[in-house]
Amino acid sequence: MVAARNPLDACAVFGNADGMDYENMDADSFGRGLKGIGLNLLVRDVAAEVAFLRSVFGMQAFQPTADFAIMAYGEQVFQLHSDGTYHSNPLLGMLPENPPRVL
Repeated sequence: MVAARNPLDACAVFGNADGMDYENMDADSFGRGLKGIGLNLLVRDVAAEVAFLRSVFGMQAFQPTADFAIMAYGEQVFQLHSDGTYHSNPLLGMLPENPPRVL
C-alpha cells in the first residue's frame, strides 16, 4: 500500500510536481513551461493578495514583488499582476473602476 501524499509537498520543494523551480526561474522559462489554461489575475495590491491567499488557502507564493507573484496550490498555478503591469494593454480600459475587483 502506498502512503497518501500531500499534494502540496512537491509544490513546496520544486514549485510543482513537474519539478519547475518557480522561485529561481526567469520569466521566459516560466512562460514556456506552463501547460494548459493560464490564469492571470489583475489586482490592486499584490502583497495583500499574496497574504490573503497564503493565510486563507495555504497557497505558496513564488517571486512575490509589488507587481507580480506566482501562486501555487498543489499542481495548480496562476499569476498575480498589479494593474500597472498592464499599462499598455489595450484591454485595460475594460477594467471596472468600482468592484467587483480582487482586493
